[in-house]
Amino acid sequence: MGLLAELGERRTRNNRGAMITPGLRPREISGQFASKQIEIMRGELVGILGRSLSAGGDFMFGNSISGMDEHAGGVNVTFESGDSRDFELVIGADGQHSNVRHIAFGEEDRFSRNLGGYVCGYTVAGSRGRCRTCLTG
Repeated sequence: MGLLAELGERRTRNNRGAMITPGLRPREISGQFASKQIEIMRGELVGILGRSLSAGGDFMFGNSISGMDEHAGGVNVTFESGDSRDFELVIGADGQHSNVRHIAFGEEDRFSRNLGGYVCGYTVAGSRGRCRTCLTG
């Protein structure tokens, strides 16, 4: 779609990271952990897609997907409202425990494993070189 450069410009740019494990002190992890992916806020993504698709794309708000059936020409999507339409592309930007992901891939526990801790990526203005203060202070 030719959007990679703009998506990269609008990414969150988390410059710090921590591994947080219950009962242990937080550990700093490399800020490079997010360098190979693009994390973008949902509103930014909608804006970029809206500008690029303004001449030929449909956005649907206030409804939810209840079923999807992939076929050679795209995806037939059924909505909670009962409507059904074909799309070339479906983007599910509905959060960590995504309804769209569940419909497309199945039960979350097939793909998700608790590793006993959490990874937190963040940016703190003026924190360059003082990340430990951010974690323990």
